Amino acid sequence: MKHQPAPMSFTLWLAMCMLLCGCSRNAETEECSDAIYSSGDIEVFSDSIIIGNVNYTAISPYEITNCWKSTSDTPDPHISLTSSSLMADALFNKAISTCHHSSPSVTDIYLHGALLDPQRSMEALRSTVDTDGTIHRQGFPIKADKEAWAAAAWEIYCATGSASWLKESYRIINRTLQKEHFTIKADPDGLIHGTPSYMEPPQNYFPSWMSPVDRFHTICLGTNLWHYATISVACKMARKLKLYAEREWAAAADRIRNAINDNFWIPSASMYGQYMYGNLYPVLSSSADNRANSLSVILSVASPEMGRRLMESRPTRSYGMPAVSPSINDAAAEPAPDIQVLQGIAAAHTQDEEALLEAIGPLWCMGLDERADAGWHSLLLRGLLGIRLHPDGLSLSPFIPGKLPGEKRLCGLRFRE
Repeated sequence: MKHQPAPMSFTLWLAMCMLLCGCSRNAETEECSDAIYSSGDIEVFSDSIIIGNVNYTAISPYEITNCWKSTSDTPDPHISLTSSSLMADALFNKAISTCHHSSPSVTDIYLHGALLDPQRSMEALRSTVDTDGTIHRQGFPIKADKEAWAAAAWEIYCATGSASWLKESYRIINRTLQKEHFTIKADPDGLIHGTPSYMEPPQNYFPSWMSPVDRFHTICLGTNLWHYATISVACKMARKLKLYAEREWAAAADRIRNAINDNFWIPSASMYGQYMYGNLYPVLSSSADNRANSLSVILSVASPEMGRRLMESRPTRSYGMPAVSPSINDAAAEPAPDIQVLQGIAAAHTQDEEALLEAIGPLWCMGLDERADAGWHSLLLRGLLGIRLHPDGLSLSPFIPGKLPGEKRLCGLRFRE
């Protein structure tokens, strides 16, 4: 029987102490300011954002000048953020109201959807399953376009405790892995072929000489990190279902994690290369897929020391971390909201305050787009508040930057009963 979250709420309350003095490493002067983030023509404060000559000011939790105004004083009746930063509160409300009117991606479900709306997330995952009971794949080279499916399914199980969903999602994951075993497996260690869905268009990520066949033969970091997550989830689900397959999945997950660290990690650069290319003698690209590098920390593929080094060596741009660095062209260097979200969550995992602020600043700027939710709610929930879902409940591991002081109150978050 599927569990329906009870219409009850609880309050997550975090009291933070005094503001720590700190300066952005991109600041043009050595004087400290009350800016949360300052770089180029951007200055981000707790209640306002200045980009060039335009000033965006949060005048209430439901209105940002020159940007957004809610049509209701209560855009979401179930969940709200109250803090000492009106901009944080307004962007959170904007993100929540926007995401309720759009179809969640599988990654969205993994990052926040399973916690905020598990039933809707469950139906969204079901819609991506083919008639043969396997996770949908598209195109050639094979696109892992639902890379986070298993990880999202596990989050939904932890959020609901639904035994029927556990059995259903395990069956789908198992069938998918069995179906793909002979088509995308790259080597005995369990690494697989296939490109992540975000590596589009190909000319932004792959050399011009590569044909579709060449791209198929690449072994991408992002694809294999999500594959590791899938195998790990299969192991955890088998354990809950008391299946002998747990041991086999656990051994496979260990092999994949070790293979990723052995083949992709570049010690001299303190980062992972984005993919290996070449059929007979694969060569590792020296560019970094910054989505995947952050994901390696979140999924605990990188050791704690590797994670710290990765955050310290991160590339920085005024408008946010680029997709790839160094990149083939300017388009591949463009920052995107999900990159900043993943960077911020990884920074919270490694307790790197500077890296976290460098994710928050650009992400808030991106959140000013009236058409986008950007992902501030994901970073707040998974990063700053450190909410982790488990089969027997949830835990909190908050990491709040000193430049965002004061009380943080998240009300109306429904979790089971």
